Amino acid sequence: MINLPDRREAWLSIALMVFSTTLFMLGSMTVSHIAIKQILAKEAREQAESFRTYLIASTDALNDFLAGKPPTTRTTSFLANTPRVGSLYRYKLYSADGQARFVSDELDFGAVTYGMLELPGKKGTAWTEQSEPLIETRFAGKLDGPEVFSAVYLPLVIGDALAGTLVAFIDQTDTRSHHSDQIREVCLKIGGLSALVFVFPLLAVLWQVRLRRQADQRIAHMARFDSLTGLMNRAEFSVRIEQLFASDEAFAVHLVDLDKFKEVNDFRGHGVGDLLLREVATRLKAVTGGIAHVARLGGDEFAILHAIRGASSLDPGIIASDIVEQLGQHFYLDGYDVQIGGSVGTALSMTDGATIEDLLRAADTALYAAKNSGRSRAVAFLPAMNEARLARLALETHLRDSVARKAFNLHFQPIYFASSGHLEGFEALLRLSWPDGKPIAPIEFIPIAEDMGLIEDIGQWVIKEACAAACQWPGHMKVSVNISALQFRNGNLPELVSTLVSEAGLAKDRLCIELTEGILMENSEKVISQLRAIRSQGVTIALDDFGTGYSSLSYLSCFPLDRLKIDKSLTHDLATPASKAREIAKAIIGLGHVLNLAVTVEGVETLEQHAILQQLGCDHVQGYLMGRPMPVIDVAAVIARDLAKRMNAACAIFERAAAAE
Repeated sequence: MINLPDRREAWLSIALMVFSTTLFMLGSMTVSHIAIKQILAKEAREQAESFRTYLIASTDALNDFLAGKPPTTRTTSFLANTPRVGSLYRYKLYSADGQARFVSDELDFGAVTYGMLELPGKKGTAWTEQSEPLIETRFAGKLDGPEVFSAVYLPLVIGDALAGTLVAFIDQTDTRSHHSDQIREVCLKIGGLSALVFVFPLLAVLWQVRLRRQADQRIAHMARFDSLTGLMNRAEFSVRIEQLFASDEAFAVHLVDLDKFKEVNDFRGHGVGDLLLREVATRLKAVTGGIAHVARLGGDEFAILHAIRGASSLDPGIIASDIVEQLGQHFYLDGYDVQIGGSVGTALSMTDGATIEDLLRAADTALYAAKNSGRSRAVAFLPAMNEARLARLALETHLRDSVARKAFNLHFQPIYFASSGHLEGFEALLRLSWPDGKPIAPIEFIPIAEDMGLIEDIGQWVIKEACAAACQWPGHMKVSVNISALQFRNGNLPELVSTLVSEAGLAKDRLCIELTEGILMENSEKVISQLRAIRSQGVTIALDDFGTGYSSLSYLSCFPLDRLKIDKSLTHDLATPASKAREIAKAIIGLGHVLNLAVTVEGVETLEQHAILQQLGCDHVQGYLMGRPMPVIDVAAVIARDLAKRMNAACAIFERAAAAE
């Protein structure tokens, strides 16, 4: 879209064009006036010289007449009958000493002295010694004479002597009109071309100035506003908050962080991610109703400055809640139905910070509290949150250090066949402790590792160590590892799994990858294609924690799965008569078998639960009844007991067979 110059530039352009046109017209008029005058003078001279030649040749005693003698009959006849020749409408004859001798329109032959010769711009008779004529052109004649005429002063040289002076008056009214029309037409044509040559460069210069100014404005705008969303950027946000702080006006700071935005970018693409950010910006502006400053600080982080002006102002808590509500609604972007959410941390200038840094730190602390308490919620700052904030910072530092030093540990929880009670394998569970040995729950550090972008490195380490440990077990035993959704982000998970398993020397059919429903909710071809590639290698794919989320049956039919793991929350009530957990477990186990999926039940803690699951046809059981997660050093004893149990079972079968014979 081409932006035309603004009103000020338009008036400046018009003024310059008018000035240049006026200047050109004045110049053209001056030039044409001079040119016409020169043309008239030339033509007048030619006509006067022609008449002078004719006069000298047609009179026999002109020299004597000019000297003061009476004119001859021939001279009198000639002068009397030649008052006008062509454009010559009048002429005068003067003697050599400047005495007037004859005026053509008075026909008085020397009876009266008509006065002395007066030369235009000359004094005396020095000019008569020269041969060049004098020409005086006038553009305003007498009332009874022509409008335009030229007076030509010519010396009359008869023989070799100066006999007198001829003053010829040439009527040039028609000539001047003719030449004026011609010259005006030429000037207009030249003027038009010149104007075009002048105006176009002028307009080009003005347009370049306009474009340069627009570029400067764009650069200035880009320095202050986000190019994707049009919101203020971090620099402009800093300026606005400093202005509010200096004004002593009460205001609230809302820091907003989008939930699951990385998953949208990873699984839907950056194009959809950009559309999402624009729509988020639109909703944030709509929530504030144009009475607040909305900024994008970077990535999926936003900020809002909301002035509090008395009872009529909106309550900061209401605004924060509205933001969470709006961000929790569906986004329809480029054919995708996307649902994310947002966490909001709020701090008030009146109570939560003596400086801008303290105020922003308080809002950031409230935001972390919102995210740690389950996300998609609004939290206002409380002084007690500083302790939680410091604790998180300490955990982040410890995580970075642990990843660098590979200071994690793996514990292994046994998985048994429900019917036979034999050991099927182990699930590898990640463990982390503080330097003093105090354990950190996985539910605490894994989400933070995902936020920090460390989960991919951690996930690779888990697969590598789990496969290395499984290589020491009997060949029929499997090892299960859990995969984060973010490990699908780069699209190279199949190659990574293949490489890590091969380097460890483990058969690929002994590895089981466990996924959560959160991964399958991102029902994209990117995830499906990677799962199919992993499964084609012989790796088993299990859906973990089934029954805690949406538990959509579409997961079971659309995704390449081999195993279904029922969450321990359902196992807890299996033996409770009033609970329907038993019927639900029976339905899930039956559905899994119809779909050719092995079913594992987690959280088995009692013999009664184990017996019920055996009756329901469960394939595998896992829980504290069979064994708690243990260090790798304790795994060998569990395997040894299982091998002994298998051997005893085999011996018993052999003995029964021998007794039957």
